[in-house]
Amino acid sequence: MGEHAGRSSRPTKPDGVEIKLNFGASQIAQARELFELDRDDGKARRIWFGENRRGLDGRSALPLSARGIILRVREKKNSDVTLKIRGPDGCLDLSVWTERTRGLGELAKVEGDWSGERRLVSASLDGALGEKALDELGKRNPVVERLLTEEQRALAEELLLPLHSVELLGQIEARKWDPEHDGDVAAELWEVDEDMRFLEVSVWVTARDPEAALKDLEQRAVKGGLRIDPMQNTKTTTVLRHLAERVVQ
Repeated sequence: MGEHAGRSSRPTKPDGVEIKLNFGASQIAQARELFELDRDDGKARRIWFGENRRGLDGRSALPLSARGIILRVREKKNSDVTLKIRGPDGCLDLSVWTERTRGLGELAKVEGDWSGERRLVSASLDGALGEKALDELGKRNPVVERLLTEEQRALAEELLLPLHSVELLGQIEARKWDPEHDGDVAAELWEVDEDMRFLEVSVWVTARDPEAALKDLEQRAVKGGLRIDPMQNTKTTTVLRHLAERVVQ
């Protein structure tokens, strides 16, 4: 009886859910006006993603992404690197993750990732990019292993990731707007190249019903004259596919 009680007390839900909507280049100006996103208020950053392009399926394949693995590097005021596992809701044992990352504090997160009909959950481990890592990032072909923290390299080993074969794709010029008040909309503009620009708006939900929050955000966008793509995809997947195909030789 005690054993079952202990199991039932383990976390079974994410810490919160991020509700997201993406708008393509033709709607960016209108979306920024609707959500009151002044360019001067946004914080500039540069972003890269790690992928293995040495697999037998070719250099445009995304084997890490196919496993739900995301390795992201961000150069900003407080530069960081993130190793994330993401998949359909229910694919992760959150109690095991909580035990695995015990003692790492806010560096370890579990979040819902919702957009349209898509319901994902992600477990991520963040790390700061120190001076040595930033120097490595500035090289022509940075060694990805040198960008990760010791805890991230240990997690990558447990996940059987071939870090020695991972290279960075990017860079992506981005601008981030943080919410000023609880419940406000956040946003991030990604400018990959002249062929790909889009804006993501999002709301972070904890105690509130995420289904209701998603509906409210969609209604706000539609009332403002924006069109919502019914096939909402994650911006990471969209950009990775574009970058991988662009650099195929």
